[in-house]
Amino acid sequence: MHISYKFEQLIHSYIGKPDYVTYAECWEDRNERISLLFTICLIESDKHGDNTIGIKLQEFQENLFNDDEDKSISIDFLNFLNEIRNNKHK
Repeated sequence: MHISYKFEQLIHSYIGKPDYVTYAECWEDRNERISLLFTICLIESDKHGDNTIGIKLQEFQENLFNDDEDKSISIDFLNFLNEIRNNKHK
């Protein structure tokens, strides 16, 4: 599955699926991608506090704005969020 569609599915799980927005297009725009991922990070941080997941979320939150052209931080964060959503990270 292409990473932008994986991103879109994750966004839909948090924000909902609007009739007119395709979040997959936001993946290529650095500011849109980071703002959406940062918002999800805040949502998850409230749920997990200071446990292991919360600490990892805080690290992503601090590093997200340093993401480079290869989007490695965003990709790692996206995968981590999908693991949380699928209850693979406990």
